[in-house]
Amino acid sequence: MARRDLDAWAVALGVSDDDAAIHRLAQLERLTKELQDQYAQICDRLRGLDERGLAARAADRFDAANERLFWVKRDFLLHERGL
Repeated sequence: MARRDLDAWAVALGVSDDDAAIHRLAQLERLTKELQDQYAQICDRLRGLDERGLAARAADRFDAANERLFWVKRDFLLHERGL
């Protein structure tokens, strides 16, 4: 990821250095995982096929969000921006 992309992520996260960004991204990963687990419990109680299909699509978005957070955190770990 380019430095300007990491800078944009740092601004969006409200942090000023790589370590703080990594910490904040880890918090977001944990939060997203907790929400995903809560959502899965709700989905387990759904009965209709249509509802379960829509729920599965939303669950995929949780997976995509977690994956993206992982890769951004990795890029911060690999790149010292010197802020």
